[in-house]
Amino acid sequence: MKNIINYISALSLLLVFNACETEPREIELPEHNSRLTITAALTPADDSLNTILFNYSIGIQDTLDYASENYLDNPRLKLTTPDEGIIEGYIFKDVSDFSDFATVRFPLWKFDYTNFIPGETYVIEGSADGYEDIISTVTIPQKPDLSNVKITKSEDTDPTRFFQRDLFEIEINDPPGEKNYYRIRARPIIIDNSSGIIGAGFRFYENYSNPIDESTLEKRITVISDELFDGEKHTMLVYGERGSYDFNEVEFDLLAITEAEYLYFNAVEKLNNDNPFSEPITIPSNITNGFGLFSISSPPDTKLVTVE
Repeated sequence: MKNIINYISALSLLLVFNACETEPREIELPEHNSRLTITAALTPADDSLNTILFNYSIGIQDTLDYASENYLDNPRLKLTTPDEGIIEGYIFKDVSDFSDFATVRFPLWKFDYTNFIPGETYVIEGSADGYEDIISTVTIPQKPDLSNVKITKSEDTDPTRFFQRDLFEIEINDPPGEKNYYRIRARPIIIDNSSGIIGAGFRFYENYSNPIDESTLEKRITVISDELFDGEKHTMLVYGERGSYDFNEVEFDLLAITEAEYLYFNAVEKLNNDNPFSEPITIPSNITNGFGLFSISSPPDTKLVTVE
């Protein structure tokens, strides 16, 4: 009797598994309609940061290697300004200028123009043979009001831990009755640079340490919305991660940015957090007839902060 029961149980499981099997299906993806793309998040503060990616979109079955080996024919990029008229863009770093270790090479563009004026409107236009022309318009936000920044160094004395996180207390005077968006950045001023170490910028996070060791399941902070503190003097607490070199001053910048830039980089951070539980992310675009981002920040409100 026991053997009969075991046989029936095994047969039932087999029938269940067979019922769950489906016929293999081949999914046909629609043909990709390649369009011109721009990534241009410009700032009046530092021309070295004003590099522009200008290329074309690729399909889901293509690879970045394909894109970095095939370039636009007769590309043209121009910026219409309120004070100097049309400024022509140019490639300042071609693919041949990259090191042999660079896995993906794209031409980098820029404009010889840094006098971005808050409150004024700028237009970027791109074209290339075989593609529909693209265009985007942006109005530059006014300079933000950074009241104060207080930085407290990490008390972690573990000599084996290279990365440290310092507490930043950032006080912002937010204008009332309007949506405002900000970007934060900071660079440590190294005391003894005999080692040749360059003080790279801080990476900002919500927590003092990663809540799950060796995990990326935490939120990195690059851009901020005033949704929760509209019109208030607000103090925000974040932790800046940097190398364990010696410094006692930090150059801190607060920049007002466009809504398009906030939405774009907020989506990019979510896309790059490697969280298996994240919802699908669609990168927003403000480029007509194409993809990408065109944005110009305000001049930064900068403070040189002595670290406690």
